[in-house]
Amino acid sequence: MGNKIVKGILAVIIVAAILVGIYFALPGSIKYSINEFYQTNFDEDAEKLIKEYKAMKAPGTEKTFEQIMAAKCKSHNWYVETIVKDSTYKVHLNGYKVDVVYPKEDGSNNQHFTNTHIEYTFDVTVQPDGTHKNTGWHFLVDGNEKPEYDKKTSIKALGQ
Repeated sequence: MGNKIVKGILAVIIVAAILVGIYFALPGSIKYSINEFYQTNFDEDAEKLIKEYKAMKAPGTEKTFEQIMAAKCKSHNWYVETIVKDSTYKVHLNGYKVDVVYPKEDGSNNQHFTNTHIEYTFDVTVQPDGTHKNTGWHFLVDGNEKPEYDKKTSIKALGQ
């Protein structure tokens, strides 16, 4: 009898390890969609942050980040990454298979990214009074962070 229990526990551990391995091997568009589903349905803190950032107006436009990404990307998702519990978070917005064209800072030739993965990451700090403060945001194309000019110009270009 005890031998069957040990085998059962071992089987559960092996299946769990396989599922975790599959999860980490998934592409970001699927993995982060799973994260967003979990966070919006089972994590009240993350759901609150995601709703707040979905409603945030993009600089230089009259649209929200959510409206822009829904219109311009084949798929997009939001998720919250906890850096230090109750202190610092990152809210990630990923867009997949998106085309973005915007001028370079010096006005010469446009920068054109086709069928690419873009990410906007918002740094959030919890203040002593419990409020959340956006302390900065970043723009990445295929995992490479772009300078300040690019993040503002890119979202404005996508919002048009």
